[in-house]
Amino acid sequence: MQSVLTLALVRSAHRQWDALRDTLAPLSTVRIANDVPPTQPLCVLAGCHPTAMLVDADLVDRPAVPLVRALRALSPDSKIILLGATATLDGTALITLQDQGIAGYLVWEDLRPKTVRRALMLVVDDDVLVASPIVLATLRTALERRRGARVEGLVLTPEERATVTPGVEPSPALTPREWEVATLLVAGCTNADIGDRLGIREDTARKHVQSLLHKVGVPSRHAFRRLNRAGAIRGPGEQTSPEKEGKGEGG
Repeated sequence: MQSVLTLALVRSAHRQWDALRDTLAPLSTVRIANDVPPTQPLCVLAGCHPTAMLVDADLVDRPAVPLVRALRALSPDSKIILLGATATLDGTALITLQDQGIAGYLVWEDLRPKTVRRALMLVVDDDVLVASPIVLATLRTALERRRGARVEGLVLTPEERATVTPGVEPSPALTPREWEVATLLVAGCTNADIGDRLGIREDTARKHVQSLLHKVGVPSRHAFRRLNRAGAIRGPGEQTSPEKEGKGEGG
C-alpha cells in the first residue's frame, strides 16, 4: 500500500493555486495538511512537519529566500518546491535557494497538474532536485558568471572548475560502505538503483543515503554532488572524490 504524502501549501491568492489545490485534494496519495494564504502567519506550520511544501516564489511580502529560510526553521526535513513566474526568476536568488536545499522550482507557464504530482513523488521517493528547464538554464548561467568559469567560450570541466571554487572544508572520511553509496549517488542512481547495485532493500538504501548526507552536512543529493565537484568528499584512506575515482577506473 502506497504511503500518503502530507502536503502544506504556502500560497498567494492567485487562481492558479486554487486550480492546483482542486487537482491535488482528491488524490488518495496526498493529504493537504495545511493551506497558508498570504494573510496567515507562518507559525501555523509549527509542529506540523509536512512531507513536502509547495511554496509561492512571488509573494509580495514574503521574498523567496527569507521565506524558505523561515520554513526550514519550522520544518527542517520537509521537501520544499517553489512555484513562480518565469519573469521573476533571479539567478542570484536561485543560487542561494539551492544552497538552502530546496527540492525544486517550477514555473507556472505551461505547468500541468501531473507535472506537480510527478515532482512531489520524485523529491520524496528519490531525493532529487526537480526544476523547469528555464530554471535550470537561469541557475547555470548565474553559477558560471559567479565563478567566471569559462575558457575560450567553453564551460570548464568539473576538475577545472574545482580549482576556481572557493575553499570548502573537507568532509569526514567515509567508511567503505559509505564510499560505495557515495559513488552510486554521484553517478545519479536512485534509491532503488543503489539497492539493486548493493543487494539491499530500497528502504535500507534510502537510510544509507540519508545517513551519508547527514554525515557530510548537506541537505540533498544535489548539494552532495556539488560538494564532490569541489573535491571535498574524502573516502577511506583519503581517496579522491567518487567522481574522479570512477573516471580513473574507466580509463
